[in-house]
Amino acid sequence: MSSNFYEHLLEQSKIRHLSINEIERVLGYPRNSLNNYKYGSEPSATRLLDISHFFNVAPELLMGETDYPKREEVKEYFKNLPIVQKKELISFGQEWLLTNIQD
Repeated sequence: MSSNFYEHLLEQSKIRHLSINEIERVLGYPRNSLNNYKYGSEPSATRLLDISHFFNVAPELLMGETDYPKREEVKEYFKNLPIVQKKELISFGQEWLLTNIQD
């Protein structure tokens, strides 16, 4: 059984194209320490805050209590997208705006 926290941790690492080991190295954690959350254990409050600050996301997002990132998180996500995906997202936004705008 995989933990909710670990699933969200993996999601954030994939968005940023980082391995779990790279995240551990940057944060100064022992190797494989983040893999301990794979089987349901929860991080301490201190570690949860460290990781949420590292990813620039709300702790609630990592714990699965919300699906909606904060505005700053959306900006960070957009910044990390490849140029092709940025163009697709902008195109989608323009199409949506044109079809949903009220006179």
